[in-house]
Amino acid sequence: FALTGGEPTLQPDFEGIVDHVLARPGTHVAVLTHGLGLLDRLDALERWPRDRVHWQISVEGSPEDHDRVRGRGRHEALLRVLDAMHTRRLPFTLTMAVGAGNARSMPAVVELAHAHGAPMIVDNTVGTPALLRPLARGADVVIQSVTKTLTSSGFGIAGAVISRKNIVSKFGPDEMKADFAMYLKTLPNRDNGQNLSPMNAILSLNDMRTLRSKMDLMSRNTEQVAAFLDQHP
Repeated sequence: FALTGGEPTLQPDFEGIVDHVLARPGTHVAVLTHGLGLLDRLDALERWPRDRVHWQISVEGSPEDHDRVRGRGRHEALLRVLDAMHTRRLPFTLTMAVGAGNARSMPAVVELAHAHGAPMIVDNTVGTPALLRPLARGADVVIQSVTKTLTSSGFGIAGAVISRKNIVSKFGPDEMKADFAMYLKTLPNRDNGQNLSPMNAILSLNDMRTLRSKMDLMSRNTEQVAAFLDQHP
């Protein structure tokens, strides 16, 4: 079960929801959160089984980038959360959605994640491999929507997970850390069935042949719109 939002921890009965899910044998919970409310829930975090609850905490970039998006002082508050979870050996990953405004700060976020023994996940939906290669900048895992900029026609519906080998992680079996992409394909996907259909695969692959020319055109159009808006009263 994936709990996302908005911000799922703002739900008044958040802990009750997680308790209800975990009451079913064999279930797992992944929580996508900005993490700021977790210091007040450390007792619950330590109560839940570490191998069944995972925290995916979003970071906007450098301290300046993070505070610009989240509010003043939020990056320091996030560091307190990460330090507390690291001390208590609670499993988490850091996630960053990359765009033009924060791409340069990605190495700093990678360093922050690895300093806490956590893998770094980058959402590269906007940049695509034509403009940005997160694995070359130290990220452990890249996720992106294939349906959006990778294909852009709207015919293929898919998502992508790309991973380096030997990812940084204090948790999980050795085979997962050694080759996360293959582990994901052969174990969780085998059991859950979240695999791409042949038709969506061929439609997506056909569209990706023109990725570089499409991203070049999108970038030029975006630059023109930005220049116009910059002069707009």
